Amino acid sequence: MIHRISKRIVNFLLFSNVINKEEIDVYIYGYEMILSSLIDFMIVLITSILFNEFIYMTSFFVMFVSTRLYTGGYHADTFLKCKLVFITLCLIMVGLSEIALNLSIVIPSLIMFIVTAYHLSPVENKNKIISKEMKIKYRNISVILSIIWSITAIITYFSFIKICQSIVFTALIITVLMIVGENKQRKEEKLNEN
Repeated sequence: MIHRISKRIVNFLLFSNVINKEEIDVYIYGYEMILSSLIDFMIVLITSILFNEFIYMTSFFVMFVSTRLYTGGYHADTFLKCKLVFITLCLIMVGLSEIALNLSIVIPSLIMFIVTAYHLSPVENKNKIISKEMKIKYRNISVILSIIWSITAIITYFSFIKICQSIVFTALIITVLMIVGENKQRKEEKLNEN
């Protein structure tokens, strides 16, 4: 569905002489990413309205999107599975919003997030192969982002606990997705060797 819509937009741009024929694939991919992000935003918006968790879910979305861009991690095989996983993550986040946090949970969770980002990121996926130079860049950005988010969580722990909760639980979700993505990649590599 998203591919067809993206293709129609790109064909219109091609027909209107806005883009060249050589750029079609790049533009189709770009529009797929834009439309997918809009759908994700709508999922978060609807979830936040339904459960009255706008600030909590908005901070989840901002952190999730900005950090996962560099950490990588588990990616579903189809668009539908991807959206179902994302909806599930949103519902998990809403469920976790009722859990009270204390520093004995916050600090170890954030340390685990930073350490996992350092050791595993970026977790590649078969559809997005990353050069050696970009891997180093993405790892550095992942670690910097994980540190910035962790500092933000600690600061907001004392001033706005809902944002702290959102950051800590999002960090744990991203950590799990990195580990699952790395394990999936290793299994696929083993299968390809045989």
